[in-house]
Amino acid sequence: MTDITQTVPAFPVSVKGVLVRDDRVLLLQNERGERELPGGKLELGGQPVDCVAREITEETGLQVTTGPILDSWQYV
Repeated sequence: MTDITQTVPAFPVSVKGVLVRDDRVLLLQNERGERELPGGKLELGGQPVDCVAREITEETGLQVTTGPILDSWQYV
C-alpha cells in the first residue's frame, strides 16, 4: 500500500464563501475576534463548491446554492 503523505502536497487548502443576501455580504467573527468570510479546510479528495456549502451550513444553519469559483491564490 502506498503512503498517501508521499503523493499528496503537504499544505492545507482553505475555501471561503461570499454569501450575498439583500445586497449584503455575511462576515463571521473568528476565535481571534476578527471578521472573515465563512468557510473551512478542504478535505482530501473533496470539491471546493461542496466544501464551502457544507461549511456555510455548519457555521450558520443556512442552506446555500453555490456559484462559480470567484478567485484562487496560493500564499507563499
